[in-house]
Amino acid sequence: MIYHNFPTCLSSLLNRTKLILFVSLLIFGSKLYATNIHDFETTRMKGTGGAGVGALLIDEATFLNPAAMGFFKISSAYIQQTGMTISNQADATKVLDPPKSKNMGFVLSDASKKAKGSLSYAKQAEGFNERERFGISMAHPFSQKSAIGATYRITKDRVSENGFEYDTDNYNQFVFGATHSISNEVTMGLVVVDPMQVKPDETRGILGMQYEYKKLITLLFDIGSDYNKNLSEGLLYKGAFQVRTFKNFFLRVGMFNDRGKQEKGNGLGISWVQPKLMLDFAFKNTDVLESTTLPQEGQEIKETSFSISYRM
Repeated sequence: MIYHNFPTCLSSLLNRTKLILFVSLLIFGSKLYATNIHDFETTRMKGTGGAGVGALLIDEATFLNPAAMGFFKISSAYIQQTGMTISNQADATKVLDPPKSKNMGFVLSDASKKAKGSLSYAKQAEGFNERERFGISMAHPFSQKSAIGATYRITKDRVSENGFEYDTDNYNQFVFGATHSISNEVTMGLVVVDPMQVKPDETRGILGMQYEYKKLITLLFDIGSDYNKNLSEGLLYKGAFQVRTFKNFFLRVGMFNDRGKQEKGNGLGISWVQPKLMLDFAFKNTDVLESTTLPQEGQEIKETSFSISYRM
C-alpha cells in the first residue's frame, strides 16, 4: 500500500517544497536587493565621481545645476548608454544584479536664444528596480557672470525587493540652482534639491566650485548635506581632477563620499573633444555600505558608460 501511494506522496512533498522555497524567497530575498535607485549621471559625471555643481557644462546642467545653461549660446544633443553590475561585498563572486541592469539617457539643450532650456529623458534599471524620468530645465542669465535656473523632474519608479511584488511611485520634484563666475578661472554654483520635500530622503543642498588653470588643469569640489538631517549624518563631498592631454583629449579622476546614503567611491573618465562633437567614456565604482537605518546591505556597484554629444 505504501509503495502504491509513493508517487502521490512524492509529488505532494515536491509541491510543498516548492511552496516553502517560494515563501522563503519572498521573506529573505529582500535582504539581497535594495529598493533605492541612484540618480542618473552623465558619462562625464561618472568620471568625476558626480562632482560639478560649480562647473559650466551644458549637457550635464539638467542633472547637476540648471543655471549653468545661462552661460552658453549654443544648442546640443546628447545620448548615453551605461552598463552596471552589482555584487555583494560579503561574496564578490555572487552577482546580485540581473543582466538587464543598464541606464540610458537623452538630452536636448537650446541655449542659443535668450530663453535657455533643455528636455531630458532617462530610463534606468537597477536590480529589480526601474525608473523613468523626464526633466524640463530653464535658465536665465542676470549678467555675463551670474545666472539662475530650475529643473522640473517627472518620475515614475517601480521598485521590488524580490522580483515578484512591485510598488509604483509617481512623483514630481523641483531643483533650483544658481551659478556665479568669480573670475575667468573660478566659478561657483549652488543647488537645492527638492525644496518642497516631495521625497524627504532626497533633499539636498550642495555648494560647488570649479577652478581652471590655463585650460589645462581643472579642479572640482562639491560639498553639501541633507538639510533635514544633522550635518554629521547627511554630509556629502565630491572632488575631481581633470587634465588636458595632447590637444583634444581630457583625462579625469574623481571621488565621492555620501554619509546620508552611506556610499563612497571613485570614477575615471576620458573625453575626445572636437568643435562640434564630443565622445566620453568612463568607469565608476561605488561601495554601498551596510546600514540598518536605511536599510541596505553592503554592495559593490561597477559601471561602464559611453556617450556622444553633438553641438550646434
